[in-house]
Amino acid sequence: MPHHEFEEFSIEFRGHSYDLKGSEFRNIMTQLRDPDSKFVGGWATFSLELTFAADEFINPKPNYILPEIPSNLPADDYRNVMVARTSQISDFTIETSNGTIQAVRLLLILSTRYFRDFINLNPTANTAILPFSKFVVDEVLKFALTGSFDLLGSQVDVLDEFLSCTELIVPTDTHSLTEHIAVNLRRRLQEWQTLPLYDCLKLLVLSCKHGLWELSCTLTNLIANVHYKVFKRDYNAHSTGQNLRIFEELNEQTFRFIHPIDNIKRKFEQSEKMRPILRFRAISKTNEI
Repeated sequence: MPHHEFEEFSIEFRGHSYDLKGSEFRNIMTQLRDPDSKFVGGWATFSLELTFAADEFINPKPNYILPEIPSNLPADDYRNVMVARTSQISDFTIETSNGTIQAVRLLLILSTRYFRDFINLNPTANTAILPFSKFVVDEVLKFALTGSFDLLGSQVDVLDEFLSCTELIVPTDTHSLTEHIAVNLRRRLQEWQTLPLYDCLKLLVLSCKHGLWELSCTLTNLIANVHYKVFKRDYNAHSTGQNLRIFEELNEQTFRFIHPIDNIKRKFEQSEKMRPILRFRAISKTNEI
């Protein structure tokens, strides 16, 4: 039986581009696949190392430009002044879960899809009922009429209700508002070392419920890589109190056909098969490490 000698060789190269065209890797693979190549088969082992800035892991930059959404407008701002003037001739009542709001029918038609459709279908109606708190409905209408948003520092439950109300009323530029909230919530995750697991799970429920894809991906990876063992121990069908409630809320969610609990498990199992490499440098005014 003839004996074949195999030549062993290794090639190392680095790249910093998303585009493989013209790269050393592309050139080598093209040569190996060439009909005139002396390569007749064997094993090819690849070691892929991804590097990125730490901030990009927790707070990735969007690949689009978001319009600036103001907050805490002063009372003499022209938007507040105009809304206050027109509100003096209110002709429409909104009943909420804990109070009523007086509004102007024409402004509601011009600034929200829900009330435009509602009034078109019910031309003589002068009252509408919304299943949200007066505070939240006021905040949604304030965004619809002035374009300002003041709830970034609010609790997750308040943001959850606000987003639910926004999805029903659909004020003008709802998409920009939702992205604005998602970007700022991701900034909270920069403090991931001190962010409690319960808060992470509440944010994960919110992100799945309201379609905040990038936020849900970041939270899933954070829980899988940092909190997984505690999550499995403390949040399951046998838990009690608030731990059981948050588990049941997660269990009810499905986002883009992915169940969040199964996704956390899958991410953890993937991370167990990876070899972590950590390289970092600290830069100060006087030195660099």
